[in-house]
Amino acid sequence: MKRINFWTIAASALVVCAIVLLLSAKHCDECYSPPVMAVKVFFCGLVIIGFTLYYRWQFKEHEGIVFEVESLPLGQTDGVVEGVPFAGTGTIASENGRQLMSPYANKPCVYFHSIKEKYVRQGKSSRWVVVENIARFVPFHLKDERGEVNIDLTNIDDDFSGFHIDRNDGKIPDPRHSEIDCAKVLRKTPYSESDGKFLGILLSSRYRRSESIVEPGTAVFVCGMGAKAADGQICLREDARCPLIITTKTRDRYVEEFYKGSNVLYLSFPLIALGFSLSFWAANYFLMVERSYFYAALFFVDFMIMGGMIFGAYNRIVSLRNRALGALSNIEVELKRRADLIPNLAAVVDGYSQHEQNLQEFIAQARAQISFSKVEPQNKTSVALPVLAAVAEKYPELKASDNFRALMLELGDTEGRIADSREFYNRTTQRYDTLIQQFPFLVAARIFDFKEMQFVSIARGA
Repeated sequence: MKRINFWTIAASALVVCAIVLLLSAKHCDECYSPPVMAVKVFFCGLVIIGFTLYYRWQFKEHEGIVFEVESLPLGQTDGVVEGVPFAGTGTIASENGRQLMSPYANKPCVYFHSIKEKYVRQGKSSRWVVVENIARFVPFHLKDERGEVNIDLTNIDDDFSGFHIDRNDGKIPDPRHSEIDCAKVLRKTPYSESDGKFLGILLSSRYRRSESIVEPGTAVFVCGMGAKAADGQICLREDARCPLIITTKTRDRYVEEFYKGSNVLYLSFPLIALGFSLSFWAANYFLMVERSYFYAALFFVDFMIMGGMIFGAYNRIVSLRNRALGALSNIEVELKRRADLIPNLAAVVDGYSQHEQNLQEFIAQARAQISFSKVEPQNKTSVALPVLAAVAEKYPELKASDNFRALMLELGDTEGRIADSREFYNRTTQRYDTLIQQFPFLVAARIFDFKEMQFVSIARGA
């Protein structure tokens, strides 16, 4: 996904406007006359408005994807299910030791993207032309302490090489925004290559190579959709509901880098006002509206555009508040899920009378936590695991029970999801509380009486 911020919009619009303003034909005496320049300025204003609206729309679309990535609980590879989005961490592992060798750097990898460019002269101009663009991968896994799951890179969209990836399978859906974070082993490294001899003279050309690879053993964060591969095994791949993201960054860092561009949502309004002012001023060169009416109309429209900033800020605040409330609801869902596990665990341990009192105390404490009171233990594993582990240590036959181990794993996963949901709620709440204290959101917060939300607190001494 393209990382968008205010400077992306400003630089893109500035470059296009510079080209429009400086564009002229040879021996053109009228190319910089006032009427022609007025037309050029008019189009420059439209360019600024168009670029701003496009990038603003792009940011909001990408933000929805990043929010889904951020809100998913971190899972284990044995929990990947067909048709369900998954997010987790682990290391890249090749399948049955099968690897590739990158053609230029000659390094072992499971994915490589190699680009070869040639320096070509055309008349008085010259440029680099891509003469070779190869992307290859072999089946590989995301491996963690609980197992491994296949990753399918078919139809991957971006590997941050800056070059198009020429791989596509029409049998698999191909939505946008899927990306893989590669190590750049060559970055436009120049070299010369012989083109043969002409009239006894050795000819050579200038080339340069770039190469990006993914090495086995790389620690990654992965987000993707569980799907069934052609061989019937479950794998992770991109889907219309969830892109495939493989990055060496942590999830928190990945999300934080995206949100650095959130200034687009309010700085876009001044840019739109600037674009309108330029176009309106240029159009008036031909319309020749009376000066007082011209300035009145210009002020009124710019005022309405800047007023839109307040409504944009209001919508942004409401969006973040609703996300925080949704995260709060998810915590309650996970707490209820944990409570539903208690009778099953109690039934498995039933008959071990020496620990009956401990179990009863544990069950009572767990049930007390069903009603969410913004108090949760700091550790991901609550009192449930130590108490039940003590019972299992006392009775090896219980510890060896498949049902007991499965329930303990499920309880541990639930505790992890509770912690992830709580952390996500706190991050979203912090983003919301910070937003309503910043201009121009502060104005909307005061007008519409938005209040700060409270974090989920940690029980003292828990």
